Amino acid sequence: RQPKNVFNLMNLARVYGALGAIDPSKYPVSDGWWKKTVADDPTDYQVHEQYAQMLMAWGDTGGANASEYNNAVTQLNDVVHARPTQLTAWVSLVKVYRALGKTSEADAALTTAKTLGPKDPTVTALEPPVTATATTTATAGG
Repeated sequence: RQPKNVFNLMNLARVYGALGAIDPSKYPVSDGWWKKTVADDPTDYQVHEQYAQMLMAWGDTGGANASEYNNAVTQLNDVVHARPTQLTAWVSLVKVYRALGKTSEADAALTTAKTLGPKDPTVTALEPPVTATATTTATAGG
C-alpha cells in the first residue's frame, strides 16, 4: 500500500470525477481527492490541470457554483505560471472565464492561446462565429 503515492491519489480523484459525469453527487468526493493530490504534489502542473478539468466538468453539469469555477481559475493559473506555453490550460482558462462572465480575462487568455496555437482547432473553436452581411447591388436594367 502506498497511501501518499500521487498516482494513487490522482487515480481516485479521476475515478470519482468520471463517476460525477453519471452521478453529480460524486464531484465533491473527487474534489476532496484532488485537494489531497495537490497538497501531496503542489508543483506538478498536470495535477493542477486535471483538477481544473474536473472542476469545469462539475460546473458544466450545473452542480458547481462560482467558487468551483474560481478554484479552476486558480488551478489553471498555477499551470500557466509553471508552463506558460501549455496551450490546453490557456484554452481552459478562456472557457472558465467565459463561464464566470469575465469577458476581458477570457479575451486575454484567448489572445495568448491564439499566439501559442493560431491554427489549433481547440483555439479556433473559441473564436466567435463570423457573420457575413449580404450586400446587394442594383444593376441598371436588371
